[in-house]
Amino acid sequence: MRDRCELPKQFTETDQFSLPSGDPASTVILRLHLKGLENFKVTNGKITLEAAVSGQDSRQWMEGKEDSPLDSKSPYWMEIRAVGMD
Repeated sequence: MRDRCELPKQFTETDQFSLPSGDPASTVILRLHLKGLENFKVTNGKITLEAAVSGQDSRQWMEGKEDSPLDSKSPYWMEIRAVGMD
């Protein structure tokens, strides 16, 4: 199951949102219109995932453990793509 949520350009760092369906999704796609991403944090109330993006490089970690990065083999890995960078 996939849910897609496009956030408004006025989205702020403390805004919250809910998925369109009430059922938990196995995949969630967020489309953020940003100029940069110093720290992204998402939580479901039980698990907290974080990411930071600089240029084409990204770092991901969970539960505040930035010194223990996630890799693409982790079930919590988030695919992050920069689209339309000039």
